[in-house]
Amino acid sequence: MNFKKITLSLVAAICLCCTGLFGEAHAIDLEGTYIAPKVAYSFMAIEDIHQAGSAAKSNSHEQAWGGALAVGYDFGVKTQIPMRAELEYSLFETQRYDSSNEVAGRLERSQAVLANIYYDVKTGTMFTPYAGIGAGVGFVGGDTNFAWNLRTGIAVDITDSIKADLGYRYVQMGEVEGYRTYKGDLYAHDLMLGVRYTF
Repeated sequence: MNFKKITLSLVAAICLCCTGLFGEAHAIDLEGTYIAPKVAYSFMAIEDIHQAGSAAKSNSHEQAWGGALAVGYDFGVKTQIPMRAELEYSLFETQRYDSSNEVAGRLERSQAVLANIYYDVKTGTMFTPYAGIGAGVGFVGGDTNFAWNLRTGIAVDITDSIKADLGYRYVQMGEVEGYRTYKGDLYAHDLMLGVRYTF
């Protein structure tokens, strides 16, 4: 799956979500709920690559385009609590990792579903720095692992309900397995740029 297909898939998902949300807007109080599509560039790495029974280890690195879609709730809209909670799905294109000991040369798409909590630093300006933490499930090829992430960033007010969001995410995806019994620990440094629309 290339970046164009990822982007189109995210746009389609956003349209479907918005259609459903606006259709129920009169029946459900959505104030404080937000939706946040994002594009991302990831610096991925597999470390401690090894083969069963061998003490030899190495590392491998790669970059990838991807995207994410988050749905969350901003507690600060109705209360004085400057916190947000969200559920985020992210997807990065198919990757092939090159290394001296032939790890995972056919790692497939990397996906994650993470539940995140953020603390927003209110500055009284159009700029709102934030920090967050979250955990969930990572899917890499045929491997399903516990995943966790740390993140920080800054949101910029565009209108009362729309913010531009520039963020950084460090995510641990757990141990992944390649061919010829090679294994390694996958992590990534992700740069994310998105738009957050709050109802």
